[in-house]
Amino acid sequence: MDAVCCQPVAARDESVCHFRLETLKKARDFDRVFRQGRAWSGPEFSVIVYRRQRGTGRVGFCVSKKLGGAVQRNRLRRRLREVYRLSKEKLAARWDLVILARSPAMTATYRQLEELFVQLVRKAQILKEPGPSELPKS
Repeated sequence: MDAVCCQPVAARDESVCHFRLETLKKARDFDRVFRQGRAWSGPEFSVIVYRRQRGTGRVGFCVSKKLGGAVQRNRLRRRLREVYRLSKEKLAARWDLVILARSPAMTATYRQLEELFVQLVRKAQILKEPGPSELPKS
């Protein structure tokens, strides 16, 4: 399962349930993505991808202290997390991603971040192939 609800089963209200992303937590996981992964860059951030042997895809976020104070960095991290969360169903399985923020991301709109993310994962060719029901009808 990609996401795990943070509330006990009995207390779950599906309309307000918040999902926890599978994230990269250990330094060795980040190092593996940085060393063995491939990167695609845009003005606001770079996406570095690494194909895992098994398991589900995970994501990590790098927002340097050079970009601003903790409040600004956490706000950017939340926005990038939401962009990923809303797009993860379209991504192929078993890819680790690191999103490496740059200074223009601090002033970018949510729409710009979302469009750049889709553009970069399309370049990285990690989008799922559309199924027969998802193909446009002509």
